[in-house]
Amino acid sequence: MNEPPTRQVNVNTQRRPAWLLPAAAIALIATAALVLALLAPRGDRSAATPQASPTASATPSASATATASAAASPSAAASPTSAASSPGAGPDRLGLVIRAEGALPALVVRSETSPQPVDRLERVVSSAASPDGRQIAAWIVDAQDVPWRLVTLTVGSGAAPTTVLELPATERGGNVAWSADGRGLHIGVQSATSLPGPGGGPTAAFWRSVDLGTRAVVELARRSDARLFLPIAWVRGAGELATAIETGEGGFATAYYVWRPGAQAQRSDMPGAPQHLMSAGSVQASADGRRVLGAARGSQAVNEHTVFVWPAEAPERAVALRPKEGDTLGAVAFRPGSDELGVSSGPLTLGAPGVMRFEIWTPAGQRRVVRDSGGLRSFRVDGSAAVTSDSHIVDLATGRATPIPSLGQQERVLFAVVLR
Repeated sequence: MNEPPTRQVNVNTQRRPAWLLPAAAIALIATAALVLALLAPRGDRSAATPQASPTASATPSASATATASAAASPSAAASPTSAASSPGAGPDRLGLVIRAEGALPALVVRSETSPQPVDRLERVVSSAASPDGRQIAAWIVDAQDVPWRLVTLTVGSGAAPTTVLELPATERGGNVAWSADGRGLHIGVQSATSLPGPGGGPTAAFWRSVDLGTRAVVELARRSDARLFLPIAWVRGAGELATAIETGEGGFATAYYVWRPGAQAQRSDMPGAPQHLMSAGSVQASADGRRVLGAARGSQAVNEHTVFVWPAEAPERAVALRPKEGDTLGAVAFRPGSDELGVSSGPLTLGAPGVMRFEIWTPAGQRRVVRDSGGLRSFRVDGSAAVTSDSHIVDLATGRATPIPSLGQQERVLFAVVLR
């Protein structure tokens, strides 16, 4: 199929009247990673219900350049490889991003050792940390005049957030994924209008990339069947590729996409399908974007919980890893700087998850328990320690667990960052 000719599009950056967040969008935000109790440790993720695979595939779109509303380009991000040396500055320079609960929550950046806020973003819908932990990207909305704005924040710099993109009144933001080099973003966008009937879903959904240096916006694919795109990773340079999943009402990943320059995005089944149902909120990439994982449970015929790990370009080569018999899965994440996985696992108690353990797994099958109570929440950027669900920082070399001071009952750690 020949691709349509390239078209140029400008994003309107004028201020617009206030609107009410559509119920479908609120549901997508509120249900992030709740299905199967599979939490996404790197940030808030959209999720929705599985349906049969659609007969229509995503339509490849022409490249479209959008003019951003910000006056200046953000500074170049540090290479992800520099993150490992950052913790040498000491625990006071290791940061946490805390979600303060609310209808549209705030993100508070603080150090591991002090509750004193370093940065704060209000009315955040979704967010993600750069691979080197030095920047945050977030969709935010304004209380009075509510366009969706994509912003980046250099953590601990004292600078105000930089507006990268402002959507027109007809569109709403979705998932955000950083490029492995920290110089670009892939975003999910959907229409403000929904299809009629139970479950609804957007009338249109889009998968786009944003270059943070040039502010060029390229549309990679679109669809119009109530499904959404959740971008996962973007590897730039030699062998460039990007990955995303498809999801719908209910929170399951229903298809996997690989995009390469000059070609349309290739759609394939999720690993383990159809015997396993994978939570959309659990699917994530390693910091270099080259590996992807997702957590799933079996259908009624195959009632087993499984972590699938695969090369970003080849979901058919996925390796299946399972907890011990009778256990369920919680959060799962790649440990930065290694091939290991952090896994929350624990017994089912009366059909619901019981006390979770924090374990380290290797692709070859070796396992060790790091903490008997308190599952994984997130890793430090350098992989030297982890934040657990019972609000401790656990050193992975010694096993020492240190409580996070002054963490409120309504506050939750989303991910770790590095303060300047």
